[in-house]
Amino acid sequence: MSRCEFCGRFLYKVVSEKYLLCSKQCRSNFKKCNLLELENIILNKVSVNKIQIKLLVKSIPEYDKFQVTSAVRRLIYFKKLVRVVGKDEITLNSFILK
Repeated sequence: MSRCEFCGRFLYKVVSEKYLLCSKQCRSNFKKCNLLELENIILNKVSVNKIQIKLLVKSIPEYDKFQVTSAVRRLIYFKKLVRVVGKDEITLNSFILK
C-alpha cells in the first residue's frame, strides 16, 4: 500500500491527478509549504537523543502541527533520515531520533 506524498499516511483515496495525496488539506499544503526548508529545520533540531514531536511543534512556531508531523513522517518513511522510537503510528506523542 502506498503513502501520501505530503503527510505519509496510508493512501486510501487519491485527490490529485499528478501526485499521491490523500486529502484536500494535503493538496493545499503541498502547494504552499516549503517542504525542504521545514525538513532541514527539523533535521537540525533532532539529535542523537530522542525528542517528542510535540516539542518540535512548539519550537517551530511558523509551521502548524500538521505540517511538522507530516514532515517528520516524510523524513521517516521516504527519506529514512530519522527513526521513530516504538512501532506505533506516528502522533504528537511519538519520540524520534536520528
